[in-house]
Amino acid sequence: KQFGDTRETIGRWVRLYEDPPAVLATTTTDILQICEDEKQKPEKRQREEVLNWCEGKESIEVTLTAFSNKVVPFIISIPEKIDVGEHTGGILIQKKEPEKSGSQGGILISTRAGVRIYETVPGEIIKNLVLTKFEVVWNKERHVISATIAVQNSGNASADAVIKFLVDDPIFRKNRVFIERAPQILRDDEMISNFDFNEPKIGILKFSPEISYVDGQGNWRQIPVTPITLWIVPWVEVAASGVGL
Repeated sequence: KQFGDTRETIGRWVRLYEDPPAVLATTTTDILQICEDEKQKPEKRQREEVLNWCEGKESIEVTLTAFSNKVVPFIISIPEKIDVGEHTGGILIQKKEPEKSGSQGGILISTRAGVRIYETVPGEIIKNLVLTKFEVVWNKERHVISATIAVQNSGNASADAVIKFLVDDPIFRKNRVFIERAPQILRDDEMISNFDFNEPKIGILKFSPEISYVDGQGNWRQIPVTPITLWIVPWVEVAASGVGL
């Protein structure tokens, strides 16, 4: 079965094809050529069964024996008035009936495989990422510091990005952490990355993210981000010690 992103119409562009009807006597596997030939025939010679097959389907069912395989043709038809840039969708493959596990709970297990489709309509390809959020929150009850980075793709094609996150203590030179991620951010998507760090006993933590991506010309661009500094000082413990003195 094919599916499409709710923001795009590519899911409606994909048509899947079962085995051709028996009346279709041909050795070619070019579906477009086969169907074009059928449409060019005189009306009286057009076979309804073949023409219906030429329409394709949104989903089909196939039966496979163990360790076997089957080729399922599909065609992507691009509408004439579609936006320039990249459009994404996919084809989902799964068992019709989920398997039942051997556990007492009778859990149903459904195995899926997906094939993502990228279709780029020629024109001015724009790859641009913008920072939409960067915050650091200290959860004192859980003794955890959480950092969140959100990056929005405002272009018309997916962009490869690299996010480097450095946490450093410029005074005590401890608690140094370096994290690197290399996501692909799809058109119109906002990628949100969360990072959790254990709370140190004391120190000054400087959170310095570095975000870069490849633009439409193949050049690396960097998104400016202002670092955030967090003071970790156990004021309550210090006050209690002072009273004891």
